[in-house]
Amino acid sequence: MSFPEDLVACLAAAGVGTPAVDIFVSNKTATGKGLTHLLITETGGSGPLRTQNARGDSYETPSAQILARGADYVTVRDMSARAYNALVQVSNQQLNGTWYLDIQGLQKFIDLGLDENSQVRIAFNVLATKRP
Repeated sequence: MSFPEDLVACLAAAGVGTPAVDIFVSNKTATGKGLTHLLITETGGSGPLRTQNARGDSYETPSAQILARGADYVTVRDMSARAYNALVQVSNQQLNGTWYLDIQGLQKFIDLGLDENSQVRIAFNVLATKRP
């Protein structure tokens, strides 16, 4: 599974939303105006980590932006907070069969203003440390 798919699985398991209903991968997903939803977009991360006496990369460090969007600020902010809390609780566990050392929030809640459909947008970024 890919990093975004692992994040979707984590968010769905935490009850934040439902994949392909209100949790989507990529910022190119078309969604209905007014529907409160999350968009997960990979943002590159940083270089891999190596460990002593191990050949090759021991851990990857991917990152993603989690964007909540919808018509009502309070509802969008709540969904963003629930997503953030679900993701930063990941520590020494598997998601979709991949071992995660952790997922860290790089910052909390950025108000990006209204989109072209006058929907509220709130985002945050995460950085994970996981096995390849």
